Amino acid sequence: ITLWQGSIALEYFYNWPGIGSLLITSIWRLQRGVVMGIIVIFAYVLVITVFVLDIAYALVDPRVRIGSSNLKIRSVSKRISIRSRLGRLRKQINLKKRADAPGIQSSGDQSDTVEVKTKDRRPGILSWLTRSKPTLGEIIRSPSAVVGLTIILILVIASIYTIIAIPVEDAIQFWRPEQTENYQVPVLANPAWVNFFRREKLPPTINKNTMNGTAEKETTPVSEEVSEVNISLRFNYPYSVFPDEVNLYLTADYEDKRPLVWVSWVQPDGREIDFGDSVISSTHTYRFANEARQLPREMRKGLSLPLHALFANPEEGSVDPLTGTYELRVRGMTFEEKADLNAELVVLGKVYGLAGSDDQRRDLIIPLLWGMPVALTLGFLGALCASLITVIIAAVSAWYGGWVDILVQRFTEINMILPTLAIAITVFFIYSKSVWVILGVFVILSIFNTSVKNYRAILLQEKEAPYIEAARAYG
Repeated sequence: ITLWQGSIALEYFYNWPGIGSLLITSIWRLQRGVVMGIIVIFAYVLVITVFVLDIAYALVDPRVRIGSSNLKIRSVSKRISIRSRLGRLRKQINLKKRADAPGIQSSGDQSDTVEVKTKDRRPGILSWLTRSKPTLGEIIRSPSAVVGLTIILILVIASIYTIIAIPVEDAIQFWRPEQTENYQVPVLANPAWVNFFRREKLPPTINKNTMNGTAEKETTPVSEEVSEVNISLRFNYPYSVFPDEVNLYLTADYEDKRPLVWVSWVQPDGREIDFGDSVISSTHTYRFANEARQLPREMRKGLSLPLHALFANPEEGSVDPLTGTYELRVRGMTFEEKADLNAELVVLGKVYGLAGSDDQRRDLIIPLLWGMPVALTLGFLGALCASLITVIIAAVSAWYGGWVDILVQRFTEINMILPTLAIAITVFFIYSKSVWVILGVFVILSIFNTSVKNYRAILLQEKEAPYIEAARAYG
């Protein structure tokens, strides 16, 4: 039943046609009738499933019976059980009083002796560890518990690291679209680790820069004021997939006279593509996706994008890139004594980082890292609040019984058929986008769930425990 609700998110994010996609689309278009209709459909599906499940329990489980034919027998046996337990309890209390009295020792069979436990005087942590050994042993024997606790521990450690290493102010500043003009990040890139699962590897981003020594630069004086600058930006490209973008960023230092620059592209087979000359300012960008549109039509024939002509195989009919060493040559002339020229080549690939990027060149590892502490906090608060309230409601239902129990159980069964995720998404899109409102919706819808019935079953057994009978006997 929970997985049916999860189909809402799956269909929307993976663009599958279905009732989940229809729900999100209807919410966006404020088609309230369709939204309410879909939620009702979910509710009916859940009702039918729960009904069929209850019938199946009665057919399969021998402990489950339909009707109340054995109610009288059960009530009689219940009274007999209470009397016998009260008798044993009185005997134990009398034996304990005799054992506590000074100079008096209890006699009789060893089965009647009472073990008096002394107070644990060990330090608090050691005492807690001693008392926790049985619980820790049960957890270790459960593989799912070990895996779950390990995952939670990793998430907690990563959340603490995120809060310390990436303050929330820096994360917000990075995530703003106007602050994220990161020219070295490709658009909608896959995570870099996808190459471990691919036979044909996807190209990463390649960066060559004269400022950090990854490109060759040679300056030759021609006269007192004129100098020739030759820059070679070489990179190896062994991939069978074309890159997304190729950009050249030129930086010129001058006072009055702007430099003159020639740019050419050399393929691994020696073919050279000349992009002409231009006079540049202090910063100038060559976007080869635009420059390649000026290339002859013969070079771009059969290619999906003009940029691919820079990497295309010259063989007729081939639409694959050439593999090997490419070179971007920049030849510049400066006309002042202290003028200089630097270049940076960025070949944007198909993969980036641990989480990829979005359509605004933002590294998705930032929202993933900051999503962990937020999700853990909300999940912990929601689970804590819902669990405490659920236990209290189950205790009230089990203790008082009668019409209180009937009311709680009927309300729980009604709430069980409500699709929590669908209602929360509807509230988020239509009414409020506050995180605390959504948390409140989840808590309210999680209070009356199957846990109420589970806790009630446990508390009904606890209700008949000896110490409860003793409390009743003493008024």
